Amino acid sequence: RGLGDVYKRQTPPNAGAIRGVYFVDQDLGFLVAESFSDQQVSFSLFTTTNQGAEWTSAPLISYALTDPQAAVSRVHLQFLDRQTGWVVLKRATSINFNLGTVFRTANGGASWQSAPGPAGEALLFIDPGVGFMAGGVQRNILYRTTDGGASWSPTALSFDFTDRVQLPNFVMADLGH
Repeated sequence: RGLGDVYKRQTPPNAGAIRGVYFVDQDLGFLVAESFSDQQVSFSLFTTTNQGAEWTSAPLISYALTDPQAAVSRVHLQFLDRQTGWVVLKRATSINFNLGTVFRTANGGASWQSAPGPAGEALLFIDPGVGFMAGGVQRNILYRTTDGGASWSPTALSFDFTDRVQLPNFVMADLGH
């Protein structure tokens, strides 16, 4: 059948709280789940290659409950393919701050590299090196990376912008608006 006539639960068993989901195509999907114990909060990456019928999981990171980084308000993720992806954990802070950590994997989540993000917002990568994030306290700055998210720089905008910046849309890898 089609167009939502039939719904089937595809949630991984024992995943915990699902904090973010991203599908590359109709089969390949990823989700980040959060779970708590007496001493820590843990984030895990779940992967499916068959529309959510089966899931595998791998740890992303764990924090002691007393660590300020354990308070996560949002999770954003994007994958280009089965191997290359990013997860952003936005810290729960006051409105005067917008902090996040960017995690990158090049092996499907088997291992992760982390770097402070310019903000804790959604990101958009057009290839394994070049990506964007709209951020800043007022979310009025567009950041760009050319090294897969290890470092970020504000992008000069060709107009005076005082409102919120949105992530660009790309028609081709080198043509966005």
